[in-house]
Amino acid sequence: MMRKIILLIAVFVFSTIAFSQDSTEFNLEARLFNPLTAPKDPKELKEVSKKVLIRPFDTEYNYFDENSQMLDEYITKEWETDFSHVVFEKRFSGSGALIEVTHNLYWQQSNSTGQYRNKLSQKDLFDTQSADGAPRIKSRLMCHYTPQGYLMKESFAVITGEKRAAAPQLLQAIEYTYDNNGNVLTRTIKNRTGTSLAVTRYTYTGGRMTRSETVGPDQKVISSTVYSYDSSGNLTKQEVRDSENKISSVVTSTWRNIQNSWKETSNVITGPDGQTQLRISYEYKNTGDLAKKIIENIEGESVQYIHYDFARRRS
Repeated sequence: MMRKIILLIAVFVFSTIAFSQDSTEFNLEARLFNPLTAPKDPKELKEVSKKVLIRPFDTEYNYFDENSQMLDEYITKEWETDFSHVVFEKRFSGSGALIEVTHNLYWQQSNSTGQYRNKLSQKDLFDTQSADGAPRIKSRLMCHYTPQGYLMKESFAVITGEKRAAAPQLLQAIEYTYDNNGNVLTRTIKNRTGTSLAVTRYTYTGGRMTRSETVGPDQKVISSTVYSYDSSGNLTKQEVRDSENKISSVVTSTWRNIQNSWKETSNVITGPDGQTQLRISYEYKNTGDLAKKIIENIEGESVQYIHYDFARRRS
């Protein structure tokens, strides 16, 4: 189950509309490797970086040593000058080595109702360790939208070889359909030839998603999920069942009202035996801004601490 979750996350992260690779050469190399400069005179809060620290599990004493945190990696974000969207994300190792760079492109034109503007159109992942030392795109996510501005299709492509002008090769696509209220009805994963691999169908009650079911090419159920909410409409439980309708995992969430806004404070994932596999908790500042995320991997015997830093755009 964990393997399926990781695969879906990987597909989602890289999903979006093709443009000429030459259009990225506008001084791209300089921006890829220049350090992030935070704006002065902060007004509007935006996340600009996060640090991931890891703490090993002491198997001899069966506890997490709070004094042994090690910087695992950190990520910086470079925003457009008006702070409307993130242009670059750069991931560094704990020692400061640049691991990878993601470049985001957005629709700047609008349709008749203005539904396209500033929506993500393309996400390129750059290899910073190419043979010639120059940044080279190694994967691309392309996004297409309906006339109403709903995400219609995500295409994930990879670029092989060392040539910087190599054409992307389609690897997988995800297509979506919606009801008249804008709720997702289906999510279809297709391979490079357009053959359907899996279809997820969603059911709603009172405007809230209450159930999803994924079937394979043979229309046999692969998995299903039932969603539960509290009286304020916050998602509190996700019960996942396998092809035999047996519980494979349960995700339980808790919420807290901070500055008149509901914030998720924890996720606990249990396995089919009811034992906790993963525990995620969130800490916030008094302003309601996310300050820290703690991921306790019980099976992997480690803890990750993700610290968030923010800046505000100039007025």
